[in-house]
Amino acid sequence: MNKEFKKIPFEVPEYGQHAHPTWTAWAPEAIDSAEWYAQFKSDVLAAVGKRFLPVVRLADGEFSFLFGETAANPRWPLWRRLRHNVIQFYRRHILRRNFVFKTRNAYVSANYTQQEWAQARVQYAVNLKWISQKGYLAPQLAFFERPTMEQFQRDFFKWIADDRVDLNLSNLCQFYYVYALFLTDERPEIIEGNRVLVVHGAVDERKDKIIHALNVQGAKSFGWLSISNDRSLFDQLDVKEYIGQYDLVVLGAGVGKPHIIRQLEPLQIPVLDIGYVFEIWIDPECRFKRPFCCSDSFYDASKMRFHPTLRYIQDHS
Repeated sequence: MNKEFKKIPFEVPEYGQHAHPTWTAWAPEAIDSAEWYAQFKSDVLAAVGKRFLPVVRLADGEFSFLFGETAANPRWPLWRRLRHNVIQFYRRHILRRNFVFKTRNAYVSANYTQQEWAQARVQYAVNLKWISQKGYLAPQLAFFERPTMEQFQRDFFKWIADDRVDLNLSNLCQFYYVYALFLTDERPEIIEGNRVLVVHGAVDERKDKIIHALNVQGAKSFGWLSISNDRSLFDQLDVKEYIGQYDLVVLGAGVGKPHIIRQLEPLQIPVLDIGYVFEIWIDPECRFKRPFCCSDSFYDASKMRFHPTLRYIQDHS
């Protein structure tokens, strides 16, 4: 593990029902987690309508694409790790299946051939490093007593060392901070009164529900830039007509989002990869299915039990 990073107690303000003494996270230096979130939130809000500030979340899909495999969690039992590795090898090297990733196990947000995947990984890393120099990487670097997503963290630290990606509190934030920025309040400060450009592949009813959510949350106005649902890595955008018309971009582009974010730089406003937040805008019940999507004001203990991490917190507090 990267010795320069410190393990800190992890919490998010107004998510006290998610708190647990075993939550920890890696940070570039020792800092109170709530203070780190406040710094991130302040930086993003100050950039609204004024400067380009990209924020990209990195979790299992992005890590798998970047590192070329879906690793086994080191805290799984040996039999489960062996089974996982055999299945991954069979799918990739014997069947040579496409790289496919789904949101909510229902909507395909990435679908690339093995060749496309191999060829794109180098530029993918370049794009992520570029984003770190312009804004924030928001990787999932949190730990919990039960196995979570730490299987990717060793590769992440190796990548930032090998590619000399300089990370500090000014360009790195926790994955869950992005959720909190949009989901803590009914009318989040980041949305209310602002002109919002949506970059997403939703159509028909899903698109209508996203637009409705923006209206309910008090957006001053909104625009829509359509992209492909599962091939955004190859989308080419013309953003000239949007320059000067919006205060921020909210983006849902699947694994291909670094490529999309680079093309949105001419807008000179924050570009926030919010991913699963869109799913909550489409179906509010989704806020109970992931950690740190349901602030204390929305908390419903019975609904939270459907997620294993949230159920564990209830049973072992």
